[in-house]
Amino acid sequence: MTDQRIARQRPLRVKALLLTMQRRGELAVSLTRWAIEELKALRLLAKGSRFVVPGKNPDRHADSKLITRSVKRLLPRFVAHGIEAFVPHDLRRSGGTTLGRLGVSPSVGERVINHSKGVLEETYDLWDYFDEKREALERLEAYLLQLRDNERAGPVAKAK
Repeated sequence: MTDQRIARQRPLRVKALLLTMQRRGELAVSLTRWAIEELKALRLLAKGSRFVVPGKNPDRHADSKLITRSVKRLLPRFVAHGIEAFVPHDLRRSGGTTLGRLGVSPSVGERVINHSKGVLEETYDLWDYFDEKREALERLEAYLLQLRDNERAGPVAKAK
């Protein structure tokens, strides 16, 4: 489970969020404008909690299985609206695939979805790829906003 804290009562103007991963240390995640808007909305829903998604007790974060359980509970509704059954991990795969469709290099796409690196890469490639990941997330944001707004989604890379 990531540490979901955001400083209480400070204006949300950050362009990155530092997450503490249980097994993998810290991860700086670049935030797009849309992500910041969504975090602001979550902050309002959190009603003063120090967590983005608080549990029933606002001094604790939500259960790490919350999304998985919610998706499972809502699957009949999704299927009724023509959405195939899925598990939350499928969203990670879809995100990686979409980044590839948008022309993001596989090495950057893997870093965006925080995929494990091989021993050689982890040892010898110490660059954080922050700017490259930010550009990839901005491409993804533009694509998703086009889908949301019912405009033609593009560009799409040709399949090999």
